[in-house]
Amino acid sequence: MPDKIGRYEIKGELGKGAMGIVYLAVDPNIGRQVALKTMRVDVLGADTPDALKRFQNEARAAGVLNHPNIVTIYDAGEDQGVFYIAMEYIPGKTLAQLLVEVRVVSAEQLVNIGNQICTGLDYAHIKGVIHRDIKPPNIMIAPDGTVKIMDFGIAKAGASLTHTGEVLGTPNYMSPEQVRGRDLDGRTDLFSTGVILYEMATGERPFNGQNVTTIIYKIIHENPAAPRELDVTVHPGLSQVITKCLAKDPEDRYQSGSDLAMALRSYKIVSLQEPRATAAPMISPSATGISTRPMQVAPPTALRTAAPATGVAAAAAAAPAKPAAQQETPTEVIKMKPPVVVPGKKSSSTLMLVAVIVLAVLAASATVVGYLKHRETVAAVAAPVSSASAPITSTAPTPQPPTPETTERPPEPVSGITTRTPVAPRNSAKPPTPEGIGSLHITSNPAGAQIEIDGVSQDWYQTPFNTPPMKSGTHTVRAQLAGLSPQTRQVDIIPGQKVTVDFQLAGDKAIYNISSSPSGADIMVDGVFSGHVTPSQMTLTPGQHRIVLRMEGFSTSEVTTDAAAGQTLNVAPVLRAQNSTVISMQGTPEQQGLGSLGNLRRFYADGEIPPGMGALQVRTRPKGVTILVDNAPIAKLTPFRFPVRPGTHHITLQKDGFQSVTRTVQVEQGRQLEIDEILPPQR
Repeated sequence: MPDKIGRYEIKGELGKGAMGIVYLAVDPNIGRQVALKTMRVDVLGADTPDALKRFQNEARAAGVLNHPNIVTIYDAGEDQGVFYIAMEYIPGKTLAQLLVEVRVVSAEQLVNIGNQICTGLDYAHIKGVIHRDIKPPNIMIAPDGTVKIMDFGIAKAGASLTHTGEVLGTPNYMSPEQVRGRDLDGRTDLFSTGVILYEMATGERPFNGQNVTTIIYKIIHENPAAPRELDVTVHPGLSQVITKCLAKDPEDRYQSGSDLAMALRSYKIVSLQEPRATAAPMISPSATGISTRPMQVAPPTALRTAAPATGVAAAAAAAPAKPAAQQETPTEVIKMKPPVVVPGKKSSSTLMLVAVIVLAVLAASATVVGYLKHRETVAAVAAPVSSASAPITSTAPTPQPPTPETTERPPEPVSGITTRTPVAPRNSAKPPTPEGIGSLHITSNPAGAQIEIDGVSQDWYQTPFNTPPMKSGTHTVRAQLAGLSPQTRQVDIIPGQKVTVDFQLAGDKAIYNISSSPSGADIMVDGVFSGHVTPSQMTLTPGQHRIVLRMEGFSTSEVTTDAAAGQTLNVAPVLRAQNSTVISMQGTPEQQGLGSLGNLRRFYADGEIPPGMGALQVRTRPKGVTILVDNAPIAKLTPFRFPVRPGTHHITLQKDGFQSVTRTVQVEQGRQLEIDEILPPQR
């Protein structure tokens, strides 16, 4: 094990893969622990260019992402033939390790993990990054429950990584469009997330097989059993959410990570259309190496077609039936009497040849007859129904008496031989909006009221609130806010519509909207901690109150207020940093550690650096970029020159529509350091 790679000091080994090793290391400049992912180019042989491209793409793709549910990339480089990526070190375990320990997780834990995965993916997709290899080993769970998405090695950010038709990823978790080598968008990651949710809920993967070819075939052609069919303890709403994730057509899935996250959090009230039954077409052996006829999937209420219980027909009778639009016509069975063998005459080869020819001719005739009947059945089903027709009360077709024009004499059946008529092609049109499904838009005055729907509530059910799809009919909606009288209403959900419900909450309290810059400060009211942090909405008794905001590293802010009953008051102070390393536009020079006001004036007038300080000159293209020093924003945009304490600092440059840039600099006392950066546009 090396002692050092680049500037990073190696402390131990975290894991080993096919291309390299992941080390626990320390950045000596700031004393931060990092996970150092390495790759040795000299051991890859012919695969070096592709592997190196994936490795560099991981650093580039994840480097533009800054989200609590995505592993942060700090640095990337090369040292003596070893390429490395320095990333956030996360103690904990992967989701794969968790599933080995527990096999099935609780609904609450599933929703928590799934929600964080979706939130991270939604952010990445908005930034134009598609992961393309979402699987349990790439999901890290920290001890505090925070979920981090790792390994963007085959992510697509901007230019394509692979050639057309080339497939990279883990087969069990890939989407149908991915295994076909087609163009991908964020919905492929949501399919993979659905596979993970299925595995967490049931302990089984939805697409399993003894080889890759079988797995790919199932992903393309077979719908797995709903999670609730494998485990009756799975909530029906959660089962439906997971099933929707695994739709073959991306248009039938959730369209964004935020949509799936909301459905997961609301699974107790979610209502979805039942998944459509599919009749997958035959595929050529050249596609996957499999020529087996796929399964025909049908809902439990489909009718079964009777078949003679002889030979192959008996097996067909036990097979699942198909939906009405996909049902086959009754199997035609053709019989003929076996040839009579006369003693003393030739009876073997000639008679057998004749019998085979006759059987083949009769089988072909039966196929043609069955196909003609099938065409008539499909035409009858597709014919428009008169408005005066009686309502349909049964799924079973009404038998019609035969007419001379349509009656055909069936040929004599041949024992043991069956023929199947062609199955009607699947209609490729998109399904209509499910009947009986609507939603609610709930508002209140004041906002922030807690919402309860049919006795179900979550912490994030707060006005203004848009519900997920719900069944039509009457629902009970309750809104409540501390200090105000709660209200309950009976609301009718209309199919295909979003109904707006507004609550006007009243009471004898004053309403306080308390925020701060930066946020996260503890709120003290009249010398007592309120249990709230900024930003928060609180209701207090009318009259005077002393509002104190406290936050570590910042000066305490105190405001005295006076509000009447029913009045809304906004409190939003700016917290000043203590012992700030950079000068801000607020506070006195003494508060900033710059000495007298004359020092500050001389700095901006004559360029004289204050005693004991250094300086930074930041210029960017484009101009108007936000500057953060050690994650703390300063008050001016680029170009800007400002004093800063000597030492190592992390300078981050951010602007909407452009990729963020972070640089580590060493500022010396009495010297000015210049930073010139060009921010690449986001793709």
